[in-house]
Amino acid sequence: MPNSAVLFAVHPGRLEAEVQIPLIELQPAFGHAVADSAARVLPRYGPALRQYLAQHMRLQSPDGRYWAVQVGELAIEHQTNELTGPYDELLAQVHLTPPPGADVRRFVLRYDAVLHQVVTHKILVAVRQDWAAGQVVAESPRQVGVIEMDIVNSQIHPLAVNLADGSAWTGFRTMVELGTQHIAEGTDHLLFLLVLLLPAPLLVAGRRWGPFGGTRYSLRRLLLIVTAFTLGHSLTLLLGALGWVRLPSQPVEVLIA
Repeated sequence: MPNSAVLFAVHPGRLEAEVQIPLIELQPAFGHAVADSAARVLPRYGPALRQYLAQHMRLQSPDGRYWAVQVGELAIEHQTNELTGPYDELLAQVHLTPPPGADVRRFVLRYDAVLHQVVTHKILVAVRQDWAAGQVVAESPRQVGVIEMDIVNSQIHPLAVNLADGSAWTGFRTMVELGTQHIAEGTDHLLFLLVLLLPAPLLVAGRRWGPFGGTRYSLRRLLLIVTAFTLGHSLTLLLGALGWVRLPSQPVEVLIA
């Protein structure tokens, strides 16, 4: 059977988590027939699911203080497992706020949704985004541990999470490297920029291209075009990489073409 996952995104002063739970595993633990009709799950059980998740997720700072846990948006997605085939999965966005003065990068995760009833279940815990550690692409989660039942002692042990120290400089450097790689691999970007630069040294008069405008004029125009292209592209890349703006890929590709 597919496992659950908790994917963290680390932000200054808070964590965002995406909780992924297969409905077929959630059903015996939640006590309702959520796997029988995925389309009816959220309208019928949305508030109860939020309450269930909030009851089974607790974060604790090293000094013993507990974090604030708020379960936000819920969604159902269709997934496919190579071994067991297709299945429906609950996605829950959870907002986690540490107590005042607590380190957002060090905590103990106490999470036992599904596992408190289905002892063979496993929960994979990973970090999908951490700017300060240079992890800006959400598609490559970094696993930090697994929560599972200790069959011998019949206990579910909490997971101590201690993320490596990070800095704003590390995140900035990673973004520069990512941008450089993106441009180097994007022939279409380079060709587009070349088309913008070719007429830059020419004067414009009456909506017509004129003669060469001189060295100073040309350099100023080239600098303006390159700077505008770089800033605009860097901004869109940053918004997309951090997940702040999400747009469907097909319409965007059509508009670009």
